[in-house]
Amino acid sequence: MQEKELALTISRAGFSYAGEPIKAELNQMVVSLAAELFIRRIQQLTFLPDLSLDDLRAFLHLLSMDQKNLALSGGMAQLMPARGIRTIWANEIDLSVIWEKRQALEEKMESGDALAKTDEEGPEWAAEEEGSYPADSGNTDTDTLMELLARMDRETDDNRYQQLARNLASKAEGFKERAVCAPLFLVLHALLQHNEDTNRSQVQRDYAVFTLEQIAEGVTIDFLLQHMESKSPLETAKIYPILKKLGAKIAM
Repeated sequence: MQEKELALTISRAGFSYAGEPIKAELNQMVVSLAAELFIRRIQQLTFLPDLSLDDLRAFLHLLSMDQKNLALSGGMAQLMPARGIRTIWANEIDLSVIWEKRQALEEKMESGDALAKTDEEGPEWAAEEEGSYPADSGNTDTDTLMELLARMDRETDDNRYQQLARNLASKAEGFKERAVCAPLFLVLHALLQHNEDTNRSQVQRDYAVFTLEQIAEGVTIDFLLQHMESKSPLETAKIYPILKKLGAKIAM
């Protein structure tokens, strides 16, 4: 990787570096890339010396998203740090500010990872609300959710995993209809772990995200956002990875 930062200025016609246009008239792909960035309101792009492949993939994924969806989610420049991209920065020309923002982002992400590892059972409010159900309130539904998750944890066949996930999403709809969202946090947290489990097949990892997005739609997102605002930093750190994974599904 380069020894120092690479700062590019972007116009509809192409890229420039240190005030000098980068001649790429014969490379239509480069010209098209600059145009795509420009219409997404990216006028400055800085690649840090330790540019990572994961960040580059996430950046290209955002670039491939529909422009209107990007705008509704706050714009590409805002979504990049929300997706955890640390080595590519948009529309910031002051390197000292970039490094300050990166440090703050890394501290936030490391804090969230550390707290998630110390308590895999979910936040205190989820446990409290689950435990407070009356005996006849349908708490057996929660047991069914957990049972489905346990079966998904053990499942190695892709087709059976997808069927279990569809059953899980269907069962979750009943909770959403009653606005009982606390147990669903545990479901979202488990699905996030499935997506991040490199021992699973890509089919299962992708379907875990698809199911997570289904369950998170509507009242569940509202529930998570409310607790992000009103609860302790510990609980906020546990919710943040889920919202981060949802990405363009919410306005961060």
